[in-house]
Amino acid sequence: MKGIYTVGKSSSDSFQSIQEAVDSIISQGISGNTIIKIKGGSYNEQIIIKWYSGAQLYSLTFEPYDTSPVLIWYSPALTNSNYIIRIDSAGNINFNQLNFKNSSQNAGRIIELYGDCTRISFEKNTFYGVKTNATSDNFAIIYGSGNICDSFFIDSNIFYDGSTAILINGPTVPSAGNRISNNLFLNQYASAIESENQNGIIITGNIIQTNSFHTQFIGIELSASSGPNQISANKISHNTNGFSILLNKVNSSKGNETWVTNNFTAPGGNAAAIGIFIETCSFINVFHNNIHISSTTLGSAGRCINIQNSSGYCGNINIFNNIMVNRGPGFGLITFTTDTISANYNCYYTSGYIGYWNGYLSNTLSIWSLYSKQDTNSMVANPLFYSNTDLHIREKQLAGKGKYFSEVATDIDGEIRDTGRCTIGADELILYNRDLAVLQFSPAALLCPGDSAPVHIKIKNAGTDTAFNFITRLYIDNQLTDSIYHITNLVPDAETDISGGMVFMPLNKPVKVSVNVLFAGGLTDQNYKNNSMEKSLWPAFKDTLIIDKQGKGNYLSIGEAFSDIQSRGICNNLTLLIKPGVYTEQLNLDSIPGLYYPKKLNIIGLKSNQDSVVVRFGAVNWYANYVFRIGISNLSIQNINFIADGNVYGKIIELSGTNANLIFDSNAFYGQKVTNTSTEFALISMSGDNFRDTNLVFRNNYFSDGSYGIYLAGKDNISYNNNCLFFNNIFTNQYGYGLYCLYFRNLDIQQNIINNNVSASYYAGIYTYYCSNIRQIGRNRIFLNSGSSGIYLIASPGITTDKSLISNNFIDMYGKETNARCLMLDNSSNFNVYHNTFRQGNQYYAGTVLDMTSSTSGIDIKNNIFVNTGGSMVINAAGTNNITSNFNILYTIGSNFGNWNGLRTSFTDWVTASNQDKQSKNLSPLFKDTKDLHCQDIACDSAGTPLPAVKTDIDGDSRNSLYPDIGADEFILKNSDVSLNGFPSFSSPSCDGQHKLSVSLQNRGKSPLDSIMIYWKINQNQFSSKYYFNKLKYFQTINLLLGTYHFSADSNYSIEVKAGWPNGKADEDSSNNIIVTTHLNLLPTPGQLQIT
Repeated sequence: MKGIYTVGKSSSDSFQSIQEAVDSIISQGISGNTIIKIKGGSYNEQIIIKWYSGAQLYSLTFEPYDTSPVLIWYSPALTNSNYIIRIDSAGNINFNQLNFKNSSQNAGRIIELYGDCTRISFEKNTFYGVKTNATSDNFAIIYGSGNICDSFFIDSNIFYDGSTAILINGPTVPSAGNRISNNLFLNQYASAIESENQNGIIITGNIIQTNSFHTQFIGIELSASSGPNQISANKISHNTNGFSILLNKVNSSKGNETWVTNNFTAPGGNAAAIGIFIETCSFINVFHNNIHISSTTLGSAGRCINIQNSSGYCGNINIFNNIMVNRGPGFGLITFTTDTISANYNCYYTSGYIGYWNGYLSNTLSIWSLYSKQDTNSMVANPLFYSNTDLHIREKQLAGKGKYFSEVATDIDGEIRDTGRCTIGADELILYNRDLAVLQFSPAALLCPGDSAPVHIKIKNAGTDTAFNFITRLYIDNQLTDSIYHITNLVPDAETDISGGMVFMPLNKPVKVSVNVLFAGGLTDQNYKNNSMEKSLWPAFKDTLIIDKQGKGNYLSIGEAFSDIQSRGICNNLTLLIKPGVYTEQLNLDSIPGLYYPKKLNIIGLKSNQDSVVVRFGAVNWYANYVFRIGISNLSIQNINFIADGNVYGKIIELSGTNANLIFDSNAFYGQKVTNTSTEFALISMSGDNFRDTNLVFRNNYFSDGSYGIYLAGKDNISYNNNCLFFNNIFTNQYGYGLYCLYFRNLDIQQNIINNNVSASYYAGIYTYYCSNIRQIGRNRIFLNSGSSGIYLIASPGITTDKSLISNNFIDMYGKETNARCLMLDNSSNFNVYHNTFRQGNQYYAGTVLDMTSSTSGIDIKNNIFVNTGGSMVINAAGTNNITSNFNILYTIGSNFGNWNGLRTSFTDWVTASNQDKQSKNLSPLFKDTKDLHCQDIACDSAGTPLPAVKTDIDGDSRNSLYPDIGADEFILKNSDVSLNGFPSFSSPSCDGQHKLSVSLQNRGKSPLDSIMIYWKINQNQFSSKYYFNKLKYFQTINLLLGTYHFSADSNYSIEVKAGWPNGKADEDSSNNIIVTTHLNLLPTPGQLQIT
C-alpha cells in the first residue's frame, strides 16, 4: 500500500473503520508514504497497530479528511486492555489533528506504546483523558514503560485530565532523541510529563496548568537519564503542593550537560511548593528561570530551587541568571551539598531566607555570600511579575545585570538576549518609550449570580515617556461594553487604579472578561504584550453545595469542591453538606476569596441510620503531614470522622497561617497508636508561626490515640493567640498530652473528659505553657492510669485583680511515675482553686495532689477534696507567698502530710506551721465507688464556705448558696434512705439444696437506722419481716438473713426483695429499694459413682 486512503461510513470509502485500514496495512505492508484520511465523525474503536513491512523506509500518517472534526473514542473495561490505540513494535507513524477520548472510569489510557517503537509523532491532536483523583498510571493518557521509544515527537497537542498526560520510561538502555514541545496540559491530577531513562530529551515550550489538589503534583519529571537533555521555555503553574520541575538521578557529563533554562514555574501549594528540585544529579545548568512561590503561609517546604544528595553524589550544578521569589517563610536556594555547586547573577526576593548552604541559614544576601562564597554578583529586588503565574517582569533594574551565555541566546518568548549584559531571568527586558501595562483587574467585589459591579483596573507606565492620556476598553464575552478615555499625568514606573466599566454576572455560568489599554491621540504602544489581560469570571458561591460520592450532589469529592471554592470564592455564607461515605482524600483550604467576617463557611457531615462521613488519609511526606490542612478563618466543621492512616506520619488537622473564628463541633479524630510525644502524631496541630490566631472553639469532639489530642502553639509570649474554648470534648489514650497550649490568652477549658490507659510516664491531661489570663478550667473529668499530671500550668499567670478559676474538676490518678501531681502550678500565680475533687493514687514517693513552685503566689484553695492514697503528700507548697487554704478535706495515707516551709508530718503540724486550713477536715471521704469521685460522705455535706464564683457543681447542679458541699459534687443527703445492694448468698457458685437467703442493706440516710421493713418473694411465695438495729450509721452496710430455703439447680427462681419504712418513716429515695435476681449460681449436687 502507498498513497492516500479514506476511512468513512460510505461504500465509496477505502475502509469502513480505522482498524480495518490498520489490518490491511499489517497484512500488506507499505511500499511508499501512506496517508489514512479519516472523514469527520465519531469512531468507537479499540485499535492495535503491529509491525508491518515498509515502516523502516516509509511513513504512515493518520489525519482528518477535511476540516470536519474526527473523534476516536473507547471505554476500556479492563486494565489489561487499557488503551484506545496500542502501537506494538511499530514505527514511523504520525497522528495529526485528531481528537481522542477515553470515557472509562476504570482504565483511562489513550495511547499505549508496547515493544520497541521509534519515530512516532503526535501533532496538533486533542486528548480527553479521564477526570480522576488517582495517581495510578492506569489513567496516563500516553503511556510507554520499559520499551525503547526513540525519536518520539509530541508537538502542539492539548491534553485534558488524566492522572498523567505523558509517561515514557525507557529500558535500561536510555531512549534517545525524544521531543515534547509546545503542548498544552490542563488539569492532570498527578503529573503532566514523566520521563525516565532518556538521553538527550527535549522538553520545551509547553504550558502546564492544573487545578489538582494532589499533595505532590509534578509538572515535568526527568529521572535516571543522561546526555544533553533540555528543559526550556515551559510555563508551569499549579495551585497544589509539589514540584514544577523535578530532576532525579540525571547524570550528564561535561560538554553534554542537562540545561534547564527560560522556564516560568509558579508552584502553589500550602504544604510543599518547589520550583526546581534536583536530587542526586550531576552536570546540570539551571539558567534564566523565573520561579515564584506565591503562598505567604508556606513553611520551610517552600523552596524556589532545592538541591540535595540523599540518594548519592550531587555536583557540578550551576545556578545562574535566575529569579527566585518566595513570598512565604521558606527559601530561595537551598542546597544540602556544596560540592561543585556554583551560583551567581541571580535575583532573590524572599520573605524568609535567601538560602540554606549545607547547614548555614541566611536571610540577607551579604551573609549568604559570606557563608557560601556564591552570588557575589547577585541582587535582591522585586521583579514585579505580571501576576502570580505570568512571570514576565517589569523591574527595569534587572536589565543588564545578568551574565550572557551563548547557549541561552533567546528568552522564553524567543526574543534575542543582549550579548553584552543580558537581563536576569527568563524574560529579556526591553525598554520602550511608550509602554502601558495592565497589571491586574477584578470586579470591585465577588459577584453572586445576578450581581453587577465596576471593574477596577491597575495600569502602569512601563515606558520611559510620561503618558498624558489613554483609553481602556472592556470586553464581556468578546463584546465591547465600555471604552473610557482617561486624562492623566502618569510618569514612568507610576501606577494608577481606574474604573473600566461594569460587569454583570449571569446565573451559574462564567463570563469572559478582557481589558485593554492603548495610547490616545494616535500614539502606538511599542510593547503590545502587556496591554491586555483576560479572565474567565465565575459567580462566587453562596447558600449550599452538596458532596456525594454517588453522584447525587454538586461534587463527587471534597477536594473538588474545595478547589472550586478557593478559585471562585464566596459572596455570602456557604454550607457544604457531605453525604455519608468514606472519602480517602488529603484536603487543603488555604485561601478563599471573599471569606471574611461575618461571612462563614460551614462544612457539615450528614448522618444516616447506618452511615456517617469518614475522611481518611495516610500522609507519607513530612511537609504534607496532615489529613486536612486549614489556612483560613471563619470556618465551622461538624459531624465528620477523621482518620490518620499509615504509620510514618499521623497528624489529622494542621492549622497554619491566620486562623480566626474556627469551630470544630461534634467531630471524631482517630490517630495512630504511638509511644512517643512527637507532634508529628498530634491529632490537631498548630505550630508556632508568624500569625496571631483568635477565637478558636473545640466542642463535643472525640479524640482517640495519637501523641497529642490537641497541640496549639502560638507565635510568642508577646503576640499571644487569643480566646480559645475547649468544651465537652473526650480525649482517650493519647501518649503525651490530651490538651497542650502554648502562648495563648483567655483559655476556657470546661466539661472535658480525659481518659488515659496508656502507660506513659510524662503524660499530662491539660498542659499550658506561657498562657496568660486563663478564664477557667472547670467541670473536667480526668482519669489517668499513669502519667505525670492531671493539670499542669507553667508560666501561665492569672490577673491579680481578676484571678483565674480552677473549679469543679475530678482528677483521679494512678501509676508509679516520678513526681506525679493532680494539679501543678509552676510559676503560675493568681488562681482560685475551688470545689475540686482530686485523688492521687500514684505510688511513687513524690506523687502529690497539689504542687506549687516557689515562684507561684496568689493562690486561694477552698472547698476542695484532696486525697492521696499513694502514700505521699497532699500539698507541696515550695513557696508560701500569698497562699491561702481553708474549708477543704485533706487526707493522705503517707507519713508526710505536706510541705510548708519544710515537711509537715501530720495535718495538725500542717495547720500549725501554715496557719491555714483551720476549718478544714482530715479524713478519708467516701466516694460513690472506686472509679467515681462523686462524694457520698456526710463530712462533705454542707461543710464548705460560700463562693459566689462557683454557682453550680461538676454536673451542672446548683450549689447551696449558704452551705455548699465540699468537693466538685453538690449532693443532697436524705434523712431516711436505705439501699439494697445484692444477695451475698449467691455471690459464688455452690451446690443446690438448703441455702440461707440473705440480702445486703446499706444506710444511705443521715439518720442512724433503727429499724426497717423487708418484703420478699420467692416465685409466687410472699414474706415480710421487720428488722431492728443498734443505730446503723450513715453508709454502713449489713447483711440481713431472710430465712433458709431449699433451692434446686433444675428449677427456675425469681427472687425479689424490697426495703421500706426506715425508722417507720417513708424512704426519701425509693429508686434503690428493690433488688431482683433470677440467677442463683447453683450447681446440681453430684451423685455417687458406681463401680462395676
